[in-house]
Amino acid sequence: RRNYQVSTMTTAEDHITGITEASNLAALDRKIWVVTTASLPWFTGTAINPLLRALCLTRGRPKHHVTLVVPWLENEQDRIKLYGESNLFSCKEENEEWIRNYARERALFIQEEPNLRIVFYLGKYSQSFGSIFPMVDICEMIPDEDADVAILEEPEHLNWFRAPPAKEVARKWKIKAKQIKFTVPKLEKGIGWSESDGRGLGWTIKFRHVVGILHTNYTAYIKQYGIGASIIAAPALGMLSSIVTRAYCHRVIRLSAVLPSLAPSKEITSNVHGVRAEFLLPSEPESIVNANATKKTKPAKIYFIGKLMWAKGFDKLLLIQDLFREKTGEYFAIDVYGSGEDSKAITRAFFGREKIEHDSEDAEETVSMKTSKSQESVGSTGRIFEEGFEVDLNESDIFFSYDEDSGPASPNTAPDQCGSLTILEDSITQAKSTSRAVFRLGESVVKAGFSMHFTPSTSRNGGKKTFKFDPPKSRFEFRRTPIPAQFLGVKDHALLRHDVERKIFLNASVTEVLCTTTAEALSMGKFVIIPKHPSNEFFLQFPNCLSYDNLEECVEKLEFALTNDPVPLSTGHAHAFTWEAATERLYEAAGITEEQQKNQQKEKDDAQTLARLHRAGSEDFFEDNTFFFDGETEKARESKDST
Repeated sequence: RRNYQVSTMTTAEDHITGITEASNLAALDRKIWVVTTASLPWFTGTAINPLLRALCLTRGRPKHHVTLVVPWLENEQDRIKLYGESNLFSCKEENEEWIRNYARERALFIQEEPNLRIVFYLGKYSQSFGSIFPMVDICEMIPDEDADVAILEEPEHLNWFRAPPAKEVARKWKIKAKQIKFTVPKLEKGIGWSESDGRGLGWTIKFRHVVGILHTNYTAYIKQYGIGASIIAAPALGMLSSIVTRAYCHRVIRLSAVLPSLAPSKEITSNVHGVRAEFLLPSEPESIVNANATKKTKPAKIYFIGKLMWAKGFDKLLLIQDLFREKTGEYFAIDVYGSGEDSKAITRAFFGREKIEHDSEDAEETVSMKTSKSQESVGSTGRIFEEGFEVDLNESDIFFSYDEDSGPASPNTAPDQCGSLTILEDSITQAKSTSRAVFRLGESVVKAGFSMHFTPSTSRNGGKKTFKFDPPKSRFEFRRTPIPAQFLGVKDHALLRHDVERKIFLNASVTEVLCTTTAEALSMGKFVIIPKHPSNEFFLQFPNCLSYDNLEECVEKLEFALTNDPVPLSTGHAHAFTWEAATERLYEAAGITEEQQKNQQKEKDDAQTLARLHRAGSEDFFEDNTFFFDGETEKARESKDST
């Protein structure tokens, strides 16, 4: 792997024709700052792709002309949550060394890594948003003499809550300066907001050219995962995203057409991402053959890799299974890699609830009832039926309990401490108590129109039996015939490049912006079966991409792929997946013409007005430090997130 030689980019130092000098990123004397919202070892797209982009941009440039700017999580609990116990860095330097090792060992940018400068800004993880936010004004901390080109990965996310400059943060919140400054000595000076020279108006005033790359459809994300307030929050967030993108970017790149338009006059759609070089290395089939020889089950030809969430198209995948069985008489075998919040429900949907409960050690018997749907409201108990609760069987009484903070109450919890739902029965025999409790709750649930399912298990406290109210998450849980699927946990996709048995990647999701695992599978020379959708347009050019308009056509593509072999990847198609090609596409997309620059000059006053408006709102938000620093309570943090 260390001897692997990557191809040299064909980018010349000459000016790219037709664009302004300021927007010519191909010139090798440009100083480029790549600023992002996440850092490894949090394995998310906004941590990995900016790193690989920055490494590729260093080629041919003087040392440290490219700088990667990533968040440092001062809060240890934040680091544990995102990085795991095994990566509990005690300082920024340890975090940086981990990133550099990844760049050399996994990304194979061995020669480029020493030329990349990495600096950290102080960040804070928000549980409610599931994201990291800057606690300082990153723009104002970059020296004027180095402020040439800024590439903002997720410009809307970076600027939603724009922090005051470092010295203002230190003064207002009495924080030590070293906590909020960059780690590079040259960058230790803090620059305050100044209306006289326009610095306080942000990125487009300070930098010659600012490119924003949109990664995530946050508006759709809030609509899909938000509850109640999402009806208001999604449009509001979309408006805020549009304001900051128009105010702080000269050029905006959407990875695919599925993303909403935030700054129409500045936008272009282009896939400026690549895949790690190891995906394009020659496969070594003998290494996987030896590994498979020790396994009891044969690997499936079809596989999926990604987060186990319903949003990733698992409902459609199950419908495809049913159609395939109708046509061929049997389900197709599939191997599923990954983990996620819906893993339990998805596993049940594939295997059927009865099989899961039969295989479970503590599932001795099941009591189930199903009722028709109803529009009747259930009031504040909605979460109880969503999360589940337990029925504790004591010798003298029976009660149902659920606590919103700690979950189901333990068998020894007193009835008056049980939370939002408590039913206390008179002392009767255990059998009669059980039947009466189930009947009474069942009767009330029938009126509300719920599907019910109670799973009995043995409590850890004293061996007492509990019935957990565990409603089905999908109709697929009631299947009688299990689907031949293997759920194999988290795995690095690159390890499957040797596996010639798993030759078909099936991905029915339409919630992606640009699916990284689809690009990786195609780059490894596998069949990819995906729906025709704006997020998949880039992949349709490749011969091994089998796209479909409807689920019936998907079944036809599966039958073809199961009986044929993928076409070997041509040199040209392989190059399209490299970061060299992605950087060439970046150069083209980032450039603006003289005419476009004139139009932006006409809109300059509007952009600065938006910047002033946004800055004023950000100052109010940052007046209170509850949201950001160690020592805050979880309730205070959630309250601030909601605000």
